Amino acid sequence: DGQVFVAKNPVDAHTCARQHYGTEVTLTPDPDVLDTWFSSALWPFVTLGWPQETSQLKDFYPSDLLVTGCDIIFFWVARMVMMGLYVMDDVPFREVYIHGLLRDAKRQKMSKTKGNVVNPLDLMAEFGTDPLRWTLASLATPGRDIAFDAQQVESSRNFLTKLWNATRFCLMKAGPLEKGAPVPTVSTLHNPLNQWLVHGLACLVRDVTWALEGYRFHEAAALLYHFVWGTYCDWYIELVKGDLDTPTSHTPEMGHVATWVLGQLLHLMHPFMPFVTEELWQALQGQDLAQPFPPSAFSPSSLSNFLSNDAWPLLPPLSQKGAAFDEGSLAPWYAPEAYQAIQTLIGWVGFLRSLRVSLNVPPGKSVKLTFHHLGEGDTHVLQEHLPILKRLVRLEDVCFASPTPSVSPLVCPEGAVVTARGEASVVMDLEGVVDLQAERLRYRKILERLEEERAPLASRLASGDFVQRAKGEVVEATQARLKALEAELVEVQNGLIRVGGP
Repeated sequence: DGQVFVAKNPVDAHTCARQHYGTEVTLTPDPDVLDTWFSSALWPFVTLGWPQETSQLKDFYPSDLLVTGCDIIFFWVARMVMMGLYVMDDVPFREVYIHGLLRDAKRQKMSKTKGNVVNPLDLMAEFGTDPLRWTLASLATPGRDIAFDAQQVESSRNFLTKLWNATRFCLMKAGPLEKGAPVPTVSTLHNPLNQWLVHGLACLVRDVTWALEGYRFHEAAALLYHFVWGTYCDWYIELVKGDLDTPTSHTPEMGHVATWVLGQLLHLMHPFMPFVTEELWQALQGQDLAQPFPPSAFSPSSLSNFLSNDAWPLLPPLSQKGAAFDEGSLAPWYAPEAYQAIQTLIGWVGFLRSLRVSLNVPPGKSVKLTFHHLGEGDTHVLQEHLPILKRLVRLEDVCFASPTPSVSPLVCPEGAVVTARGEASVVMDLEGVVDLQAERLRYRKILERLEEERAPLASRLASGDFVQRAKGEVVEATQARLKALEAELVEVQNGLIRVGGP
């Protein structure tokens, strides 16, 4: 009749039943007698056919890796280990990857009661599957809970859009990958920009492989993000755009390297975002990005062209998981001198661009520039790549003067500003381009506004009453804002000095 009796054994159960009904009755044992965690402890071998000695049990017990959250180590992981040792005389897995819990943006645990649960299907419908995968992988610091916000997925979608546009640019300027074309190496490349890129790629392959072998997925994602967005899209494409837009003797090499490196990057990113990278990989091989995959693409003879079936970039197959990484296999792609030279060029371009912004130089205006006390190495690099420097910084003319340091101070001409980077000095002629008097006034107004905001914050934090009575997060937020304001004040003061202010 559905009445339940719980006892240590059948005899005690019948005794409980007689007391309840006043007579002997027939009891039926409940067929489901395992609690959640006990049944979970049996999972690694029961699902493989145990207690029968099946071929699956022989092949797949023990497994390599268990992926789990830190909150069930005691309830689940430890029970599986103990039960595996008791029943199978061996642990059920060799390694355990412990990830953090996914919490909301305020680091509160998600629950239906609070109404802060995020449905991954909704995020996938809005942003796509790959952006969600990429977001979670990039946040997966081992053992640390993840404060999750949907805006992070939106940022990941922007990253994928950047990759998509880079692919379209390469296809438009250089065309698809040449079938059977030789793999570029440092010895076969003539342009230092290409040597710089393949050197960076070789280091990226090494570091991403090491990170993935150590289950440091967030580190691998960060390495890929900075190389794809920064090194490849923001710098390499900008540096070679002149050669790709106006064909030169370097153009064929530039196009080949651009598409080949992009293909290697798609390989490295494939574990994180399989759908987008597969489609872009097919596009590099000639498939139209605007058209869906034809049915023939999924035939058995065509599946070998899929990215998931291709080899890992540059590396020979590792003999076993965790095997020593053969760094010597990357030697054909190492070019430290070319790499350092282009890094020097990039450093100067970034510095001069920031200088233009700080001086409020209109983006469309070209200016004259003079270098003083510039080292021999930097001078050689900038002179060799002078057309790139002038194009990216919008320079009308560049002079290299006073190669050796002088004990006397540098005299700044009227209408120009002078600033230092290391031992070098840079004089930027702003005559007819920027009103320096107006710039000095602008900087002073900014200083006044920042100081008006800084003073009450500093006074508040100096008050012991505020620090003791206010909530900890309020004090931390105030301290952080004060620190940011003081850093901004220093930057604005330096800007005022650059334009000749006291």
